[in-house]
Amino acid sequence: MTPEERFVKIENFLNTVAEHQAQMVEQIAEHHVRHEKAIQELTEMHKGVVIIVGRIAEAQQVTDLKLNTFTEKVNTLTEKMNTLTETVNVVAEQQRVTEDKLHALIDTVDRIIRSQGGDR
Repeated sequence: MTPEERFVKIENFLNTVAEHQAQMVEQIAEHHVRHEKAIQELTEMHKGVVIIVGRIAEAQQVTDLKLNTFTEKVNTLTEKMNTLTETVNVVAEQQRVTEDKLHALIDTVDRIIRSQGGDR
């Protein structure tokens, strides 16, 4: 191989390497553009997620307040129900005592009437 042929071969190789390098630079630039676009999209998505999470947190606070209020009302109703149950039990006992006294009165009146009826 003559020096000129070697020179042409090296020159062709260098041209091929230069073209390949230019293509690589172009591809890297394209990847960089896509990467930047992806970062922007992720940033926008992140902002959206932050907003949504904030709204969820606010809604959770409202729900917690309502749940606490509901719990307080249930506790109040439970206390009132217990008081009412106690009152009903007292009334039931008084009713039983009244019925016992009424039966005793009926028995007494019945004895008096029979004793008076027997005298006639």
